[in-house]
Amino acid sequence: MEHPKYFIKIETDWKSPLFLNPDFVNYTDIMENICGFYYLHCVNGGDGRNVPFSLLVSGFEHLFNFKFSDQYKKRDEVIKRKVNKRTGFLDRMGTAINEKAKEEGYW
Repeated sequence: MEHPKYFIKIETDWKSPLFLNPDFVNYTDIMENICGFYYLHCVNGGDGRNVPFSLLVSGFEHLFNFKFSDQYKKRDEVIKRKVNKRTGFLDRMGTAINEKAKEEGYW
């Protein structure tokens, strides 16, 4: 096994105080972010190497106190979307940032 340490279950008493707001975001939206981080190689492990997809997903699940029923199926839902709908949540995030920049006079 190439990366056995990633399959070791580490128990921790720490619980994130962060939760997703279902009125504004869903699991597919979060998976868009995870895919973006993963495919751009934005997150490294302690060894400086890119983390496996499953570890990145686990980190998001732990941070936001939720669990994907099937992370690979959810990833495929994002990847298989129509081109103009593939990054809907990321597009909404960009729009929100641009609107805030306009409000603050940075446009």
